[in-house]
This record gives sequence, C-alpha cells and structure tokens, in this order.
Amino acid sequence: MLTISAKRAFGMVVTVALLFMPAARAQNPPPVSPVPGNPTPGQSLSPQQLDDIVAPIALYPDPLVGEVLAAATYPLEIVEAQQWVNDHPKWKPSKLMDEAKKQNWDPSVQGLVAFPQALHLLSQDVTWTTALGNANLAQQNDVMQAIQRMRHQASSRGTLQSNPQETVTTQNQDGQSVIDIAPANPNVWYVPYYNPAFVWGPPVWGYYPPLLYPGVDVGFDWGPGIDLGLYFGGWGGWGWGG
Repeated sequence: MLTISAKRAFGMVVTVALLFMPAARAQNPPPVSPVPGNPTPGQSLSPQQLDDIVAPIALYPDPLVGEVLAAATYPLEIVEAQQWVNDHPKWKPSKLMDEAKKQNWDPSVQGLVAFPQALHLLSQDVTWTTALGNANLAQQNDVMQAIQRMRHQASSRGTLQSNPQETVTTQNQDGQSVIDIAPANPNVWYVPYYNPAFVWGPPVWGYYPPLLYPGVDVGFDWGPGIDLGLYFGGWGGWGWGG
C-alpha cells in the first residue's frame, strides 16, 4: 500500500475535521476561464466568492471533499492524471489504481483516479481548480464554512437529503447546525452530478465557476457507484477519511 507522508496525513485529517465546523492534457490543457470575482494572488476571498467557488463540490461526501480539496492544490498533476486516464481507456479499475501508485503525483491525485467524475470536473478548468486549492491553503476554515452554507441552502430547498446513495445528518455544535454527508454504504461511494443553478438557483453574487454542468432540466443525477474494494483492494493508506 502507498504510504502518505505524515504531513499529508495530518493535512487530510484537519481538512475532513473542519467539514464539521459550524457555518460562519499536457498537449492541450483545459481552457482557462476567470473565476468568480477574478481574485488576485494573495487576496482573501469574500464569503460570496467562496460560495461560488465551492459550489461544484459542496455536495460531495465529506471524505471525498477532503480529498478533492487536497488534490486541488496540485492542479497540473490533476491535468496529467486526466490525460493519463484518457490514454488508457481499456484498463480495468484495479489496473488503473495499481499503475496510479507508480506515478509521481500526490496521493490525493492518485486516489482521484478511482473517481473519474470528480477528476474530470477538476481537470476542466485549471484556473478554477487553482483558485479552489489556493483558497483551501490560505482560508481553510472559510472554505469549510462556505461548504456548510451551501449545504444548508440545498437542504432548505429540499435538494439535499438522505437517499440510497448517501446519508445526510445534521449535528448541533456550539448552538449551530452542521451538515454531514456520508456514503450510505461505506464500501460503495456515489458522486453527485449536478448543476449549481438547479440546486441553488442563480448565484446571489458573481457567478458559478465556468465548468460543464448538466442542463438545468436534468439538474441533479448520480454517477455509478464506486466499489472501493474493487479499486483499492482495501483502501487504507490512500488518505481517505473514516
């Protein structure tokens, strides 16, 4: 099994833990588009900017959110991983994961090979992915609060609730409610595929990241279940929270 560094392991634990805080192609790279508010390097993002940036991944299961945020700090590796997956369309999941371990990528990026939908989302727009990763590095607490805000709004609209794919629970911490999203089956994970405009309506401020979403008429759907045993053969050591 791949052993991640103590530093990366600590970072992943902190990232997943903060989710429970109260709300306050190498040859042809993906197109570069502006992110909401067009932030400059070193600039702190406002809550509204963060809401827009996290919208595409806010409804992912908590452990996958943590992995996505860590992987977003390596945007070029994400592009390489996506191209690498595209170059091996006939490899079975177990083969992909075995070979991914041999690549010189961060473990968070290697692990996303098991979740092609999430990997594809992150590879669509390097500018957005970079902004997401930078925000996680510089404003991790604010990013987690933004995710909680978006989850509460989705819940109030009736879009976020427990179903056969995931279990949604609300906890009370320090007098505030916190929404946790976990796979209904810890061994089989589903990744939601949704249009932020369908879930939350038009953004109150700015605009959602310029990614490829399903049409509003489709709005919200689920990708195929990811059997972690099939991909990982026992997934300890990849950095997945639990």
